[in-house]
Amino acid sequence: MFTKLHDRIQVIGIFTFKGFIPKKFQWKDKVYLINQVTLVSDVKDGGLRQRWYSVEVRGNVYRLLYNRDHDEWWLEEVYVG
Repeated sequence: MFTKLHDRIQVIGIFTFKGFIPKKFQWKDKVYLINQVTLVSDVKDGGLRQRWYSVEVRGNVYRLLYNRDHDEWWLEEVYVG
């Protein structure tokens, strides 16, 4: 079941020739190590440029939103299986 959120997070990752790969994020004073990036999608919402990441952490799926215009990261959804 997906739980909708809109919580500000911090993300650490690496830049490769293919782009940015998130490796871990901090949410509510806890660090989550990302096992796998399952989806990356660029979206333009009006004039706002966004990049969505679906990531897997210990069997749970998290949807991260990067606001490319304001350089902000948000945790938008959590799926706990």
